[in-house]
Amino acid sequence: NKGESVAWLGRYYGIEEDEIAVYGDGGNDLAMLSRFRHSYATANGSDAAKAAASATIGRCEFHAVPKHILKTLHSQQCIQIA
Repeated sequence: NKGESVAWLGRYYGIEEDEIAVYGDGGNDLAMLSRFRHSYATANGSDAAKAAASATIGRCEFHAVPKHILKTLHSQQCIQIA
């Protein structure tokens, strides 16, 4: 499942699970969304995905995922947004 795959990838690169953010919107994302502390479902995602995630962000068609990633990186002073 996606949750185990992302966890394996994190271990491979030496990234702790609490440093990983995941995004999803449907049934195939449930294991991943419920596994990680920083998990986000899109507002137009399934009810199950929103329940499994730690938070719900905006809609896909309004680019919620890349906007959330950029906002997070900026808030952690990883990047500067003009």
